[in-house]
Amino acid sequence: MKILPIESLESKKFSLYNIYAQKHTPINRSIYHENGRLLNGFLFFVQGSGDFTHEGQKISVGEGGLVYLPSGARHRYTATSDEIVHIRIDFRIEDATDGQQILFSDTPTLLFGAVSPHMREILEQLVENSAKSRAGQRLRDCALLSTLLAEIADTVRNLQANPAEKKILPGIRYVEENYNRELDLSMAAQLCSLSESRFRALFRQVKGMSALEYRDKIRTEKACALLLSGFLRIGEIADMLGYGSVYYFSRSFKKATGMSPMQYKNSQIVQK
Repeated sequence: MKILPIESLESKKFSLYNIYAQKHTPINRSIYHENGRLLNGFLFFVQGSGDFTHEGQKISVGEGGLVYLPSGARHRYTATSDEIVHIRIDFRIEDATDGQQILFSDTPTLLFGAVSPHMREILEQLVENSAKSRAGQRLRDCALLSTLLAEIADTVRNLQANPAEKKILPGIRYVEENYNRELDLSMAAQLCSLSESRFRALFRQVKGMSALEYRDKIRTEKACALLLSGFLRIGEIADMLGYGSVYYFSRSFKKATGMSPMQYKNSQIVQK
């Protein structure tokens, strides 16, 4: 079992199991998990409010709030309003490299006092999909939960960002979403309501590198993952990542890693 901040999931390989989603009104107004929860969970307050108490610490959640409840945590939940409707998401998440269960914290945690409309839509879709017993249900559950985790992680990162980073977040997203094509930095600057020169300066201040260098860093990370998958030829990877030729891809990859794509692939196979 390991604790991993949800916003760092992007850099980890993980697997999802035992996904279950339900919209319900709890029968008991006070519940004590004496032996700890069996699974990780999110609890979304569609209607009403409640308190969670863990080792003397209390968090209060109102309508629209989203709480993370870790596997194994002993806590008491008490409804504090007459009408209560929850969306409950249970799941198990494991590190795919060592099989250890992942927790996002070891105590009940209020993630957001009010979720975004998009996040609420994903929660509702999870409930709708879990209610249907059909082919492909598990795949859809995994896809929807992964989308929810990504939405939560993005929101947490945005809340944690320093003022300079918040200013250029639209531009950072533009680079991250367009890593496989030529970048239009004037457009990225416009998304942030900045001049291009100011955007370039703030980007380097926040990321420690230029926007183009950041784009190339993303390309290299994607290339490493695709090379290790073993399903694609080098030419296909070069094309997917937006390189003009295999030669340009190989030269850029070697500059970044010190090895050619094939040397990198072979070295990782030997290490395994």
